[in-house]
Formats: sequence, structure tokens, C-alpha cells
Amino acid sequence: VLVVGGVPQATRAATDLASAGARVILTHRRAGFRGDPGTLAALEAGRAAGTLEVLAPAVLDRLTPTGAVLTLGDGVREVEADTVLVLNGYLPDLSPLAGWPLEWQGEYVPDGPGGETALPGVYVVGDLARSGGDFKLLAVAFAQAAVAANHAAHHVRPELKVRPGHSSEKGGYPARPAPDA
Repeated sequence: VLVVGGVPQATRAATDLASAGARVILTHRRAGFRGDPGTLAALEAGRAAGTLEVLAPAVLDRLTPTGAVLTLGDGVREVEADTVLVLNGYLPDLSPLAGWPLEWQGEYVPDGPGGETALPGVYVVGDLARSGGDFKLLAVAFAQAAVAANHAAHHVRPELKVRPGHSSEKGGYPARPAPDA
């Protein structure tokens, strides 16, 4: 299995597949990989044991019927693989937040109900929220954002309810007139 990407999901997939007995090659355009401390330790252990090969930095040039072609610093390499998983993402620069007292746990910020962090009035959702773990979906982030927005509004204006309700609970939309028979 060839796993392409440096995001936590790529690192986790590579280590999980290797621990299940698959022959795994992990590659990314940068030499660094992201993930929680346990996954990064498993990555290094797999490298040391020879159960997981890492080719980085490298660029995925193209997929072939039998695997892929990678461009490495010393040339081009064909990699055989029955399966290729491309798990890429976007890495924002979070360095401005590094000094905030958010009690970071690796790349994640611990969060409580409604996305609350250790810093009052600051909320976290999506890929940074510890509660999401490796389950990174936009739909989950949007749902977390809606809940966090209600908590943030209540923090700023305590008279607002955290759960403002749904339109159907407030009388909703007017009933549609029955179609003429």
C-alpha cells in the first residue's frame, strides 16, 4: 500500500496498515508528518523495525497500473502498490496561536461542551478540536461550529440561550394550504 500525504489521517493510515501486516510506503512532499504523539511514535517505530518505508520528501508524479512514480531528490522511483491512498490536506500557519494558553495536546486543542477551550471565550471546532480525533469531515466541523457559535453568543450575552431552539419548536413555518381537490 502506498500512502501519499503528511496529514494526521495519512500517518495514522500508514501505521495502522503496517501494524495489520501490510507492506506500506508512506510519502509526502515534505519530510515531516503530522499526527498525535502516539501515531508519530508508531511511525518512527515502524521505520526502525522496517515494517514501514518512508520516502520523503518526494512528489507523486503519476499513478500507473501497478503503483506510482515518485520524484525524489536523487531522481525518479517507481513504486509498486496494489492500493494507493492519497490523503492530502491543507496546513494553515497556526504559529500566532502558539502562545495562547489553550493546553495544546500535540496538534489538537482540548475542548469541552460546545467547543470551549481552557481560555474563556475561545472556542475550537473542526480539525483542531481534540473531541473530533481523527474523524475529519467538513460536515462535522460545520455542526461543531453551529454549536460553538451558540456557546460563544451565550458567553458574550449570558441572557441568550445556548440552545435557542429550532423553528419547528417556535411554531415553525405557516401550514401550507391544502391543494384544491
